[in-house]
Amino acid sequence: MIVVTTPTGQIGSQLVRQLLDQDKDVRVVVRDASRLDDTVRRRVETIDGSHDDPAVLDKALPGAEALSWLVPPNPRAPSAEEHYLGFARTGAAAIARHDVGHEELGRPVAYRRVSMDDYASLLRARGADDQAIKDVTEAFAAQDHGIYDADWATAKPTSTDFRTWCREVLKPAADARA
Repeated sequence: MIVVTTPTGQIGSQLVRQLLDQDKDVRVVVRDASRLDDTVRRRVETIDGSHDDPAVLDKALPGAEALSWLVPPNPRAPSAEEHYLGFARTGAAAIARHDVGHEELGRPVAYRRVSMDDYASLLRARGADDQAIKDVTEAFAAQDHGIYDADWATAKPTSTDFRTWCREVLKPAADARA
């Protein structure tokens, strides 16, 4: 049994169809099962709820061989970091409780570039306000135009992980400015 989260999203829905085409047993965690295609709904086991809820995961994960874990975007979350970390912490604990393994599907994940206008439309459709859309698209546009190129040209890569760098370099620098 493979458990798939976000089965009505762009990635999750494609994955569910591919798994069903491979005659895999699929269980989905879904907030609104009516959004599943009828043919998919008849072939999968559904667990209603959100996968940031430990009780929902405790229903979904028993007997699971693998889990496809995608965090749905939430442009209204007060903090993107806390939104994703909340899902990650809940998921990691549930995976450990239920000893879920992993399975390779034999297909690489692909990157597909989306135009800034299409991305803005997607954000708007998901409830983002105009300021959030402006902020995100301007940040991505700046990256596209090389805002970080000069940094990479002079960077001295080290083996230090991000958490260590924050503790040993960023925090002392910030404390010195305070």
